[in-house]
Amino acid sequence: VTPESRNDRMVRLAMELRRMGVSERVSLDLLTAFPLDLVEQQLEWLPFRRAKRRSSLIVAAIKGDYEKPAVLIEEELGGPDATA
Repeated sequence: VTPESRNDRMVRLAMELRRMGVSERVSLDLLTAFPLDLVEQQLEWLPFRRAKRRSSLIVAAIKGDYEKPAVLIEEELGGPDATA
């Protein structure tokens, strides 16, 4: 399997952002101003956030480097009822 080039990765992430309703300009700004790993991580976490407006939330999450959603942290720790 050939690794994805940086350019191909940027195109893929831009398409994902555009599908969510993020404008072309904002998508480009995000992909040039922030690490691609951060953008990709926030896109992966978006389904676990309670987003009323996905486009606004993904932009804020990338710009603010939002933490992993609580539901995923709880899952890693064995759920909300897990004891130490």
